[in-house]
Amino acid sequence: MKIKFIKYLVYFTLFILGFANAGNCVIQGNQKIGDCSNVNISNGKSITVRDFGSYSEIYGAVVVKQGGKANISGIAESIKVESGGELFLSGISGDIEVFGTAEISGTARWITAHPKSRVTISGIAKGVSGSGAINKLSGSVVGGVYKK
Repeated sequence: MKIKFIKYLVYFTLFILGFANAGNCVIQGNQKIGDCSNVNISNGKSITVRDFGSYSEIYGAVVVKQGGKANISGIAESIKVESGGELFLSGISGDIEVFGTAEISGTARWITAHPKSRVTISGIAKGVSGSGAINKLSGSVVGGVYKK
């Protein structure tokens, strides 16, 4: 019993020391600043969605083609939804260009709704622009403004 207790005490101490030695890391573009010894920067692969797919990794540019339906819960550098394409974003994205339909429950930097497009936002966006139909649902935050 005593050996088991000592074993758990050692594991607990190593666990605590691991957190005590963890530092702060800031990522700016592809540059690491601070204690980033255990941080990897990944430039995700770009993907084209032609049918239905769910994606939860780190991606570069994502293009949703006509007839394509993308459910993204991961991270995308940018997204373009072509006319006839559908996007469901619960993850994080940079700029999003919408020519088709997009539902944003995650976080986006900037959303551009082109003519004849439809965008529904229940998440967070730094801003929106364009002449497409933009529906901001209750609870969304667009441009720092909370929608009641």
